[in-house]
Amino acid sequence: MQFETLPTLEPGDVLQIRCTYNNSTENPYVVKALKEANMISTIDVAYGEGNTFDEMCVAGLSLVYPMP
Repeated sequence: MQFETLPTLEPGDVLQIRCTYNNSTENPYVVKALKEANMISTIDVAYGEGNTFDEMCVAGLSLVYPMP
């Protein structure tokens, strides 16, 4: 891929990430995960990558620039 075809950021540009969670029993995926974990109710969500119930919204940013 050529550098000219990549998206560019300019000074003052702002990047945002927004994640929406539905940790309720109205979400069939939560119900399934609870059943697989032998749990009967949801738990408080915390940052981590340890299990299905942890928060998993993380963004990474890589920069590419031509060498002078």
